[in-house]
Amino acid sequence: MISRTGAAWKNYPQVRENEALHIASIRAAKACIYMENQYFTSPLIAAELAKRLKEAEGPEVILVSTEHSPSYFDQLTMDKTRLVFIQTLTSADRHGRLRVYSPVTTLGRTIIVHAKLTIIDDVLLRIGSANINNRSMGFDTECDLSLEATSAVHRAEITRLRDTLLAHWLGCVEDDLKAAIKGAASVGEALDCLRNAGYCRLRPIAPAPLKPLAAFIAAHHLGDPIGPEDSWRPWKRRPAAKAEAAKARRLAGWPSTRVGARSPSDWPVKRPCRRADDAIDQTRSTANNTADQ
Repeated sequence: MISRTGAAWKNYPQVRENEALHIASIRAAKACIYMENQYFTSPLIAAELAKRLKEAEGPEVILVSTEHSPSYFDQLTMDKTRLVFIQTLTSADRHGRLRVYSPVTTLGRTIIVHAKLTIIDDVLLRIGSANINNRSMGFDTECDLSLEATSAVHRAEITRLRDTLLAHWLGCVEDDLKAAIKGAASVGEALDCLRNAGYCRLRPIAPAPLKPLAAFIAAHHLGDPIGPEDSWRPWKRRPAAKAEAAKARRLAGWPSTRVGARSPSDWPVKRPCRRADDAIDQTRSTANNTADQ
């Protein structure tokens, strides 16, 4: 499925399909929302994720992004607004299901994450050009491809991709990650167990207080317009954001309603996190016995 973003221009209407798809998929998630993205600044997406985090039985949310942007302009604007995004989610995380990470090399050097990828459970994979920011939802020209699993084989491949990415970021072998997830209550708790075991290439990004200038920049989303009308009029950005959010929520039913629609019997069985280490050891023991034979 193709989803687009396009600003209104002359006789061409505005297109915000990427925004609608993100909202619909977040609402449909059952177990895990995994996102790798260059920017996390969209207040609308933050609000939708926050709603799911407040739910007693909602999905976990795992975000991977760069510790800080490479350019001074983005550090001054996008990084500051991301702190508000993270704070919104942290305040809503009543059940400990939020993880926000930045990857580093084995020497501790920052890795620039330029990905635009979302995986919802083992059901939906979205890749393309859209960031999780205002520009990519209504101002820039973007095109994303979403693949919805229609069989057990498809679901297994989507899960494998997520696990491959996480193992790469952590610096561990994929079998250890899979064993940790099998033995833990959730993907996030498995990541905690592996990080405690020494796989620390994924570092938490913690919310931080904003100084007055940074708070002003974040409040008005400087450098991150909602659309053409507020691109040079940042004082119009906050009311524009509210108006677009209302429209986006009405349009959120546009993508397939089958996204994430699985029966409870297909949901992962929850186990205590302390069993993750035992599961890893069992996997390694099996591998060693096979090699000896």
